[in-house]
Amino acid sequence: MSSAGSAEKRFKKLLSDIAKIGPSKRAVRAAQDLCVAYPHQPASWHAYGAIAMECGDFERARAAFEQALLLVPDDLDLLSRLAMTLSALGHHAAAVATLNRAVAIAPKVPEIWNNLGNVRALRDDKSADGETDIDAFCRAIALAPGFNQARMNLARALLQRGDIDAAQSHWERCLADPACQRDAVLGLIECSVAQARNAQVQALLREHGSTAELAQDALFYANYDETLSPSALAQRHSAWGARIAQAGRARKFAPVNLSGTRSLRIGLLSPDLRRHPVAWFVRPLLEGTAQDEAQIHLYFDAPRGDAVSQALAAGATGWHPVANLDEDDLAAKLRADRIDLLVDLTGHTQGNRLPAFARRLAPYQATWLGYPHSTGLRAVDFRLVDAITDPPGIAEPFNTETLLHIDGCFLCYGP
Repeated sequence: MSSAGSAEKRFKKLLSDIAKIGPSKRAVRAAQDLCVAYPHQPASWHAYGAIAMECGDFERARAAFEQALLLVPDDLDLLSRLAMTLSALGHHAAAVATLNRAVAIAPKVPEIWNNLGNVRALRDDKSADGETDIDAFCRAIALAPGFNQARMNLARALLQRGDIDAAQSHWERCLADPACQRDAVLGLIECSVAQARNAQVQALLREHGSTAELAQDALFYANYDETLSPSALAQRHSAWGARIAQAGRARKFAPVNLSGTRSLRIGLLSPDLRRHPVAWFVRPLLEGTAQDEAQIHLYFDAPRGDAVSQALAAGATGWHPVANLDEDDLAAKLRADRIDLLVDLTGHTQGNRLPAFARRLAPYQATWLGYPHSTGLRAVDFRLVDAITDPPGIAEPFNTETLLHIDGCFLCYGP
């Protein structure tokens, strides 16, 4: 094999090795080294940007993608990734401009129009360049009528504009697609909620609520069903928890020994550690916790973060992206990190990992903040509440967890 062929083979192996490491500081350092060794290879900068993006380091990702684009200015994937990075940093106008470049290069690629619609939707002025997010989604669908992800994005944009009938029509067209069914059902539910049609909400859930994910959505919306008594609502949650527990493989942990000088190691697990209401409540907790009393590790369970994610990461003992981990890998990581108390912040809302909690991921488990009812899982030991949300002496029978009442209010947002 020629020396050039050997160098190419080594380069590809280094790229493969970085991908195998997964999102971590080690992978970022390896990608940096690759860029130093192969600065004229666009794939070096592409890999560096992709890893930095997965780790929530969007400034590094931006710089890497921009460097790669100096080498290959018309690369559509790089333009899309740069736009997503700019959007995560809050530079929505720059993200739109980047995708406008992409559609000028390839005006018949529906995925680019869909991405353009998404970033236009994030601008305060959604039609600053004369076109709206709805225009972009419509172009994507015109190019690919079966592109249901774009159709659902269009439906959401229409609902936000108050065009409920049009939104409902698009979501109904997505119902037959198994990959989109859950989101389509939830979209139709949002239309019914917007019209105060609770009977339609319950009918949709009865018809489509048999899948595991929609079963949890059914629990979420049951909280707003005025026909359910408190005991009936609690029974639905505990019945779900019992079914999940039967399928789980519960672990046993040795008792936590907190004698001596070791501080408590707390893990907060959520997909919402980003620009989301949950983040406004988590931030004061990080700011007010002394490291010698407790170490707080954040386990971020979404594919991409943003500038808020970066701010939270800076205030935590550890930041751990876990969206790409299955239940076994997640359990192994939490055990390796020696987490004493794992706290769910999601409950039965979208992106939760409650089925994994049934396996007992840490010696102690709790739920807080993100959901107004019990998880239904007996493997979750505690639920943090206050006297208003869960009056002492009244609420206990409706929860599978032990209720820990916090004086005053169980949460406090950062303004």
